[in-house]
Amino acid sequence: AFLTELGFEVVTSDPTNKRIIAMGLETAIGEPCFPFKVAHGHYMDLIEKGADVIFAPGIISTEQPNPNARQAQTCPYLQAAPDVIASAVGVSERGIKHISKRLHFKRGKKHLRRAFVEIGEQLGKSRRESLAALDVGLKVLARFQRKVEERGAQVLRELPRDQIAFVVIGRPYTLWDPAVNMDIGKKIQDLGILAIPQDFLPLEAADITDVWPNAYSRQIQKKLMAA
Repeated sequence: AFLTELGFEVVTSDPTNKRIIAMGLETAIGEPCFPFKVAHGHYMDLIEKGADVIFAPGIISTEQPNPNARQAQTCPYLQAAPDVIASAVGVSERGIKHISKRLHFKRGKKHLRRAFVEIGEQLGKSRRESLAALDVGLKVLARFQRKVEERGAQVLRELPRDQIAFVVIGRPYTLWDPAVNMDIGKKIQDLGILAIPQDFLPLEAADITDVWPNAYSRQIQKKLMAA
């Protein structure tokens, strides 16, 4: 929403497929995790599509609604991904503009406003335009999160007492990519069992800080809350 509000045409990479996986495996350096390798393939897909700009911010921390939790860090690979992948696939050498501003959602809206004004400047937009676009983007994000919560509450409320359900736990870049998780949700459904992604549960109702006060990773915190 932020970029479209600024008047840009947004081109996304294709859903993960065998071609993207193959390109990722070919271009990735070293032996990082599989999702990290696949991300290289998504960069290559955008390059093949002739993207003028690749927007890939480095998410350092997420929101932390639990005041008892000290950290909300993301995976170190995720934090470093934009720079590592851009170097591996030669983004700058291909003449493509790469915007990879570091974002700390835990720091709140003041930080985001400053960060997205800087992003807007790189795109030739004014402070006023960038802040207006950011407000739209945050509203869209909040609406999406609210719909997920509402749908999750509905599923749990209407779940028959005798029906078996599996909660699918994982990091978001695995949980929400059927090609990366080998379509685990469908496999569970094919067994006649309801698959519920962890993000559809009221995770914040479970405070794990009494046992895990120093869990730094927000992804790990969510897994523990889901369990």
